[in-house]
Amino acid sequence: MFNQTRYLKFSRAIPLMLAGLSFGYGITAQAAGITWKIAMTPSKSGEIAWATSSPQKSGVLQASGSLSFDDGSLVDLTFTPKPGYRLVTVYKNLENWTSSLDGNKHSQFGPVHNPHVIAAQFELITPTGAYDFSPPENLPEGVAAIFNGTGHYSGNVPADMPIVHDKAFDADVAMDESGKLDIMPNSLEGYTPDPNANTSIVGTLKTRNDKPEVTVSAKFKGQFEGQNGEGSGVGTLSNIDTQPVNSLQAGDPTLDSSGTGSYKVKLKNSDSRLKVNHSANDAAISAPVTTDATRDWSVHVVISQEQDAKGKSITYAQGTLTLPTGDNIAFPKRKVKYSTTKGYKIAFSRGTNLTSDSVDKKTKLTITNMLFDCADNSCALNDGQISYQFLGQKGKGKLSDFLID
Repeated sequence: MFNQTRYLKFSRAIPLMLAGLSFGYGITAQAAGITWKIAMTPSKSGEIAWATSSPQKSGVLQASGSLSFDDGSLVDLTFTPKPGYRLVTVYKNLENWTSSLDGNKHSQFGPVHNPHVIAAQFELITPTGAYDFSPPENLPEGVAAIFNGTGHYSGNVPADMPIVHDKAFDADVAMDESGKLDIMPNSLEGYTPDPNANTSIVGTLKTRNDKPEVTVSAKFKGQFEGQNGEGSGVGTLSNIDTQPVNSLQAGDPTLDSSGTGSYKVKLKNSDSRLKVNHSANDAAISAPVTTDATRDWSVHVVISQEQDAKGKSITYAQGTLTLPTGDNIAFPKRKVKYSTTKGYKIAFSRGTNLTSDSVDKKTKLTITNMLFDCADNSCALNDGQISYQFLGQKGKGKLSDFLID
């Protein structure tokens, strides 16, 4: 879609422009023939194919210029906009000739006996419309997923972990807008927590090298398989892959994840006073779990034009982002400008969370090089880039991969 507003100021300026051309070019009927002056505005916005019957010649004007031919010749002119532009009007002297063009924007003049000024006005097509984007089910290489860590998790501790390996666990996790995790364990096979102890399990979820990375730190005290003890530890699971890639989609509770793990754990047996330290770096870890967490997100972008107080067309973009948490972030409209070479750049930030009615300072989404293929009455999205940052994570990819048809 595009805006069809024609510029009234141009039509009013036609007589002045034509008069200027007449004086500037010094239009006169030459003794040996006729000379026409051809004007195109703006520059580099179109071309005019021409042909004369006497002499029999043809060519293409890429800019304003002149045509000379014999008195009585026929003159054919075809007006073609450059990609991203459209033809608005064609004037012959002060006469609007636009309606005389055929479907190919062509007209034949003549036989010609007098000099004339032909003025062609092209204008940049400004693409407008509504567009929806969401990550594809199968993520291309290098495109990072954004996970909602909030949810219920159950499974077995990875076999590589010390002491509690292969033990069944169950926990609830809450994640804030910055990716911080509050982990509330419900049960761990063989472990009974001390209800009077000051214990906690917290973590963060972020993106590193286009892959999710989870870091968890914990303090614990209680009884494990008949032994009283306490301890602390920190661990990181990096380069996380999920199989299948859509395993965190709503309705599919299975997350078969794997990655590279590093951890440090300190344990103390309260009965024997024995202290034990465990650590590992870059260990391959597989962690199949069951969860109702999701990774779905989408953004609705609207590009529109409005008239300001002076009647000038202003292009705006506004968007609404739906996070994997289900929260809706509304971004206020902002001015944007379209270029045939660079497209749109739309930067969304400081949106209002419609769920909590607060400003979300951490959520950002930017679309760059949003280019369209435009011809007369329609524009189709060509491509661009999208980058996104929310819930403590970030990613980027080709805009066409995210477009919802």
